[in-house]
Amino acid sequence: MKNALHKAFYKPESKYFSLVNDFFAIVTIIAILGIILETVERLSPYAKIFLIVEYITVFLFTCEYIARILAHKKPLSYIFSFFGFIDLVSILPTFFGFANLSFLKSTRILRMLRFFRLLRLVRIMYTSIRQNEGAFDEEENIHSKSFWLKIEIYIIVFTIAATFGASAMWFMEGNREEFANIPVALLWSTKVLLGGVASTSANTPWGEIIVIITRFIGLILFGLLVNIIGGILKKILFGKAT
Repeated sequence: MKNALHKAFYKPESKYFSLVNDFFAIVTIIAILGIILETVERLSPYAKIFLIVEYITVFLFTCEYIARILAHKKPLSYIFSFFGFIDLVSILPTFFGFANLSFLKSTRILRMLRFFRLLRLVRIMYTSIRQNEGAFDEEENIHSKSFWLKIEIYIIVFTIAATFGASAMWFMEGNREEFANIPVALLWSTKVLLGGVASTSANTPWGEIIVIITRFIGLILFGLLVNIIGGILKKILFGKAT
């Protein structure tokens, strides 16, 4: 069993790796969407549905966390790793809720850190393509796959940044109408990331820090986008792909 779990979670070349990680990627998206929509006051009648979604997703994340510990050759190495920390904070807030530590339950927004697992999954796919270039009959095929993976990476990173920025502003300044819920705050973070001037400014020092970090990430994303567009132009003008 340990060998099978190791292949499913830690061996990208295994046929089970993609199935297992794609499944948990979908569960991650559902869990994060649940948290985001739960902050909308108009959707409060659906609170029980959001609660059921949370319990199911946390149960699955808990099973994944235990399975990764059992499958890892050095369990402590995983537990104290960056992704081990992400997996742990994804489930702890719900257990705090069971213990009536409701003031800690708001830290469920940390579950959005699981977005980084999606990014890691894309990176593994990209690395796999680069390592198996010789397996493709046409060089154009690998360049095409590489290009679309870059687009996917950009979209995932942008989504992570926008969601984190929005969640942080909602958490810090949620008492204001402009950040009343995460979907509304998403409009603000998206505009800031794209280089626009937000019509709403922060009222707290922590809010100002979030604005600065969001703008800085926006500059990094702009550089990534320029690199992708540059590759397209190079292909069109010179017939070469990056």
